[in-house]
Amino acid sequence: MNKKLLLSKTSVAMALMALAYNAQAQNKLTGRAVLPAATFANGPTSGQYIAPLNNGQTSPFSSKQPVQGFSALLDNQDGTYLGMLDNGFGSIENSADFNLRIYTIKPNFKTANGGTGTIEVLSFIELNDADKLIDFPIVNHFTPERKLTGADFDIESMQKAADGTFWIGDEFGPFLLHFNQNGKLMEAPYSLPDFDNTGKFVRAAQNPYSEESTPVRMMNALRTHAKMNGNTRTPVLSPNFLMVDDSDTNSFVS
Repeated sequence: MNKKLLLSKTSVAMALMALAYNAQAQNKLTGRAVLPAATFANGPTSGQYIAPLNNGQTSPFSSKQPVQGFSALLDNQDGTYLGMLDNGFGSIENSADFNLRIYTIKPNFKTANGGTGTIEVLSFIELNDADKLIDFPIVNHFTPERKLTGADFDIESMQKAADGTFWIGDEFGPFLLHFNQNGKLMEAPYSLPDFDNTGKFVRAAQNPYSEESTPVRMMNALRTHAKMNGNTRTPVLSPNFLMVDDSDTNSFVS
């Protein structure tokens, strides 16, 4: 083998090893803070549609909302972070009473030099569609605030724009959502284009424009409205009578 080539390969290998070493040094854990699972904030009763006992926690949670399941964190550069919650209890069927929120939290990192390792929950903003920009049924459809829940969207990612507004990615659509600084939806949800099929959009299993997910969304809206008016029974709708006119030849609207 050519000595120059061998030296060249050796140099490259050494350089890569040095880069890997530097990356490991830069990614070393320097602090840790823990938010207990049993952390709650004021709000409407939640956990009514999950098993009574989950991970040692007894539900429902009366007049409070769990502060758990962060799917996105943003550094405020002042010692605090914005933590956006996921859809709640894991599915569209059991998260209708889990309000979608962005919390401001303040960790006191435990490091080699001290620190408590605790996290303080300071405040939150509640995501909502008060301007009625969403054109499909949501849980709080008939309320003036139209607060959004984990049965409406499964929010996973968040970015804060220079103007202070929030762009949030959802899995149920999938949708891209735009909220103002106070959590109010500013535009109708943006659907994800299907780049392999011009003019069409990608649809998750829970997409609100699909026949299969329409009944549960309508039942959620009607159930909330019924409770507001003192009715404790849950309305049940049959999918057979809720076919959506989506030009699907496998189904039809009579």
